[in-house]
Amino acid sequence: MRSVALALLCAGIATGLKVKEESQKEELATSKGKYAYVTMWVSKMHSPSAPKRSLMTADEFKTQFKLMQQEEGLDDETMQKKHMSNLEAKLGGAESAYMGTLKLAQQLQKAGSKYPIVVLTNEPKLLELQSNETKASMYSNVVIKPIKEEDWLQANCKLKDGNELHYQKLAMFGLTEYDRLMWIDTDVTVRKSLDSVLEDTQYNVEDGNTIYGQLDDYMCDGNMKDFCSSLVLFAPRTEHITGLVETAKSMKNCWGDQRIMRKYFREKGRALKTFDKKVVSWSHCNWKKADPMALHEQRKW
Repeated sequence: MRSVALALLCAGIATGLKVKEESQKEELATSKGKYAYVTMWVSKMHSPSAPKRSLMTADEFKTQFKLMQQEEGLDDETMQKKHMSNLEAKLGGAESAYMGTLKLAQQLQKAGSKYPIVVLTNEPKLLELQSNETKASMYSNVVIKPIKEEDWLQANCKLKDGNELHYQKLAMFGLTEYDRLMWIDTDVTVRKSLDSVLEDTQYNVEDGNTIYGQLDDYMCDGNMKDFCSSLVLFAPRTEHITGLVETAKSMKNCWGDQRIMRKYFREKGRALKTFDKKVVSWSHCNWKKADPMALHEQRKW
């Protein structure tokens, strides 16, 4: 009886801890208004645009595979590795690439942020955080938001090669369960807590009609004054998704999400503003004097 009572006690404690963890996560999301960070990882392999079947029959594929192997003089193992590497590149990168989203979660935790990070994703390994208690406890500040097939945004403009999945980033404006959000690209490194920026009323988002982003001084010479969407402070509004999609339709070449945002938020009473370099800076520029809260890690050509 004693062992049964002990088991029941342990079960009760575990249940209590889980309820407490969920309560803490909800409290994080609702303190000082419902604020959060947001990022995205989209798996091309699991997207509606992914091929549902091979364009070749199995026999045709084997024939082509052997022909390439003979032409390149590669053994079976090397050829197989090369094939898998090419396949991964076509499907959006190596399997571990989605870890960039979890890296952001860890950086925010380390910086002492009290707000959660919402991850928009269709990647099965990230979706596991919804059901795997062990993984969820490791990333207690992560809120998974599944991208379902019906949520997929269809691009109606020409995108730069490699930017096809970036178009889905526009879906962040539909997270209207939050009052205020800060988007963070997965190639951004969080050095200090960004909570003060997320909360600061001097960044007036004008009921969602103004957004703040990184200053796109990519050449580090002070001449470029445009908006970069690596770090974006905004208030989500579903009408902006419709507006952004319509804006994209009007553009012959929209390049990616950033160019669409630039055009849309410069029209009809909306506004684009940029952060000081003390908030975010390019990592390849001389950023140490500004000592920014976040670094955008892209490199110069």
